[in-house]
Amino acid sequence: MAKRSLTEDEARFWSTLFGGITAMGLVFGGIYSLVQFLDTRSAAESNLKLQLANAEFEAKKPFFQRQLELCELAASDAAVLSTQEGRPKADIQKTREDFDRLYWGPLGIVEDQNVESTMIQTRSCLDGECDNDAARQQYALNLAHACRDLISQSWKIGLKPLTGGGKSIVPSLSPRTSAPPTPQ
Repeated sequence: MAKRSLTEDEARFWSTLFGGITAMGLVFGGIYSLVQFLDTRSAAESNLKLQLANAEFEAKKPFFQRQLELCELAASDAAVLSTQEGRPKADIQKTREDFDRLYWGPLGIVEDQNVESTMIQTRSCLDGECDNDAARQQYALNLAHACRDLISQSWKIGLKPLTGGGKSIVPSLSPRTSAPPTPQ
């Protein structure tokens, strides 16, 4: 079989076609490399942000743990003080001293405005603003819920707020409450 030789025009055509295909391959290869670079850089930035957030949380963790411990102590003390029946007087007195110590000291370092306000209301109730167990128990429960909200926010665990069966459970403190606060 005889070989056919290309004419000059055919050679130019094929040379131009292969040159264009090569140029397009280079352009698409460059675009692909750029996309890969940007994706890798974006993933690295996301990873770095996640590492920084983790490092920040780990740095704050001792504070959050102390916050959890102090809130647990305050809520526990309030619960004991609101349910005094059958408890020895010495235990009640020690618990009140512990509650007051938290009130005047360490809890103030870690509490937010909601816990602070609820502690003030609970202490006022325990100091005689409330004259029945149900009211004292409601304030103790409110303190526990305020602490729960604070911990949920601090630890970023997204606990849904408690609403007391769809009603607000935060009572208003009125002098010498003879009945438990009514949910609003």
